[in-house]
Amino acid sequence: MKKIVLILMLVSHIGFSQEKPKEDINFEDISCESYVPIGDLIYTTAEVLPEYPKGLDKLNEFFKENFKNFNLKSSLKGRFKGRVILQFIVEKDGSLSDIKVLRDLGYETGKEAVRLLKLAGKWNAGLQNGEIVRVRYILPVPVDIEVK
Repeated sequence: MKKIVLILMLVSHIGFSQEKPKEDINFEDISCESYVPIGDLIYTTAEVLPEYPKGLDKLNEFFKENFKNFNLKSSLKGRFKGRVILQFIVEKDGSLSDIKVLRDLGYETGKEAVRLLKLAGKWNAGLQNGEIVRVRYILPVPVDIEVK
């Protein structure tokens, strides 16, 4: 009896594991809505990463000196500290596009960080194989405000 059950299991497994032959693919029916021309690829890393021309220390200093948030003044007292995380694309010409807030501390801190990033100016573009390329960049923005 055990042999019969084992044989039936083996036969059913073999029968159901067979793959049906694939039909010819009609490439005219395939949609390419997310097609990106090769020159417009967005790299997540590159041989030479994009950089702020004056350096990240100066950029952080710029954020610290210019960060203003009026929503905090009416809501909290004391020191408000943390990091807002921004993501953006550094274009081939050094301009920034597709700026998104990945982590916000609330009280519109993300909105203020985006405003300041836009004011900070152009970046030096990234390089891959000696060519200037678009690179997605993630930037932590330090927030340190004394609310009185």
